[in-house]
Amino acid sequence: MGKAVISVVQSYSGNKIETEAFIFNKERDYNAGLHSTNSYYLHLSFYAEDIEEETFISKQVSSRIFPQNHDLINIRYPEGQPYKAYISGTKFSDFIGSSFIIYSCVIIVTALLIYAAILMRRKKKTGSYYKKQKKDFSNK
Repeated sequence: MGKAVISVVQSYSGNKIETEAFIFNKERDYNAGLHSTNSYYLHLSFYAEDIEEETFISKQVSSRIFPQNHDLINIRYPEGQPYKAYISGTKFSDFIGSSFIIYSCVIIVTALLIYAAILMRRKKKTGSYYKKQKKDFSNK
């Protein structure tokens, strides 16, 4: 998950080049398991002007973007890195999927369990869940 976050930050920072990409194939991956998730992919072809070569990439897109595009789509990529292209018009809500919610819940539950273990250890050692305050007997 850390590498994915770093990749997203690198993709959205620095100088951007905007161009149109040709959609030469669409693919929908159905998963009909217990927790069904569908993945949508666009296979794109575009000419990267800064490195002067044609680039072919495959991007996973949201279900909102997948049916809207017919032949051409606007993309942006960091200068010199056409393989880190992203689709213009992507909203933050497109990134928040079921996996993001699951990861967030796991992190929160783990943090709460660690906090509960700390409180139980403190209760066992001192007899109280709270830290004991040192009494200040100085007259101020």
